[in-house]
Amino acid sequence: MGAALSTSERRILEAVDDAERDGHVQLTDVVRRALGQLPGYEFRRGVATLTERHLLRARVAVKAGGEVGQVVIEQTTFLGRRAIGR
Repeated sequence: MGAALSTSERRILEAVDDAERDGHVQLTDVVRRALGQLPGYEFRRGVATLTERHLLRARVAVKAGGEVGQVVIEQTTFLGRRAIGR
């Protein structure tokens, strides 16, 4: 399963898992700061894809044109932790 993740998806999952382990509540803000070099659209699309694949639990808002608007990360799922080997 790990091989099917893109580099940005793996980095997002690892950052969310690290933030959860550190006890952060506002996961989206912490992860976004940790991955500051990742463009906003790529970050939002990565979170949406991980949510669709049940590797991450997040609320995803989609704009009228189908583009991912806003994401709010809630937690890594069991499958997500297994995908990154934790």
